[in-house]
Amino acid sequence: VCNGNYGRTDWRGINELVTNNGYVVSSVAKLNDYFLDGTDDALRTYVCCHEIGHGLGLGHTDEGIYNADLGECMDYTIRP
Repeated sequence: VCNGNYGRTDWRGINELVTNNGYVVSSVAKLNDYFLDGTDDALRTYVCCHEIGHGLGLGHTDEGIYNADLGECMDYTIRP
């Protein structure tokens, strides 16, 4: 996991995943301090869990941010 100020992007976190023949070769989770500086630990933990999940090959369980929170980090939510 790498965090840094990556500027005004469209992401708070992103995962750079490399695969070969369906296997994960490498994964780097990046947390964007441009958006996360000054936020609480809950949001930072949620974003970190979400991006590590992608690194393990997990997809989004739900991409609607205004519906019910599923209570896990692969769900998009406005309330981590």
